[in-house]
Amino acid sequence: MKKILVAIFAVLSLCPFVHAEKSAIFVGGQVNIGMVTREAEGEYTNGGIFVYKGTGSSMGSSVGLGVLLGYKHFFTDTLGLRAYAEANGNTSVVENGWGDREYAPYTKFGANIDVLWNYKDKSKSSQGIFAGLNYTNYSYSDTFTDVFPANKDKSGGSMGLNLGWRMKEQNSNLEVGAKIPFSNEIVMGETNTYKVSVKENFSILVRYIYDFEF
Repeated sequence: MKKILVAIFAVLSLCPFVHAEKSAIFVGGQVNIGMVTREAEGEYTNGGIFVYKGTGSSMGSSVGLGVLLGYKHFFTDTLGLRAYAEANGNTSVVENGWGDREYAPYTKFGANIDVLWNYKDKSKSSQGIFAGLNYTNYSYSDTFTDVFPANKDKSGGSMGLNLGWRMKEQNSNLEVGAKIPFSNEIVMGETNTYKVSVKENFSILVRYIYDFEF
């Protein structure tokens, strides 16, 4: 009986190492959909003619495509860490203060670090969750507003939170997640009496990732 128990324990102790997800370099693509807010405050005049005074905000949406490249390393059978860079091209649609829609292309370049935890592990597949931090730089096109000079710097960076679910089947990975910036207000234009700013509130993403395991 003792020998049987020892044998069972030995087999079980080896199983996690057989099933554990491997460290890998990875590449991928993603689609992201987000919500943006446009805010205007102050008093705006055009050629001495009063146009607007007060504070107002409007909600809009964004959609984009992106690519990512990174490395993940598993320290235990179920716990790992990954670091990766990503680049996204997006377009947002927001109503301005006069009820017109404004279409604004913008780019997002980010650096990310996530903790990975697998709650389900089989011989060729696994499922888990991830959580981490990112730093993302946002750069908006000058077409977002025609009120201010085109040489205004319309870019800025923000830290943010990464959260999501992931599934791996052999070398292919599917992920569904969210990015939540902590504070990413970008001033699109500003005078002594008037300011227009925009920020991305959050984005939902779907990713496909391919692992090059070693």
